[in-house]
Order: sequence, then structure tokens, then C-alpha cells
Amino acid sequence: IEFDKQQEIANLLQENLPALLTAIQGLKVACGVFTISNAKDRKLLLKHFKGKAKEMAIHPIASLFLLKVITSYDDTVTCKKYIVN
Repeated sequence: IEFDKQQEIANLLQENLPALLTAIQGLKVACGVFTISNAKDRKLLLKHFKGKAKEMAIHPIASLFLLKVITSYDDTVTCKKYIVN
């Protein structure tokens, strides 16, 4: 798929990303969306997870997405704001 199409699909999935993290297939999609998103979109993605990090950390699939975010996101201030706090 062309990069523009990927970005378009990623933008459509942003709001529903937390719902995808209930199955392995959804995890793959969520990680892909996070990977191809630019810095501004990644910040918007993380806003959807604010206040949910604790329950995500104990979920067997969602916790893997948290690891992806923590290991690949370069804005530590935003990561701390939406994930750690």
C-alpha cells in the first residue's frame, strides 16, 4: 500500500486504537499505526491512552503495545505525561 494510503488508514484508526488492543491482530495493527504516524499524530494517539496505562499494563496484549510505545517514542515528556502519570 502506498504511504499516503497508510497514513489515511492510520488517521481513521487513531480514535479506536485502544479497542484494537484486545487481540493479537489488533496489536499488530496498533503497532503499525504507531510506527507510521508522525510525531504530532503519535502525541494524539497517546492522548487516547491517558488514564488507562495501569489497566493496559496488566492486560497481556495491551502491555505489549505499552512496551512498543515506551521503547520507540522519542518524546519522553509526552510519554511520561500520558503513560507513566
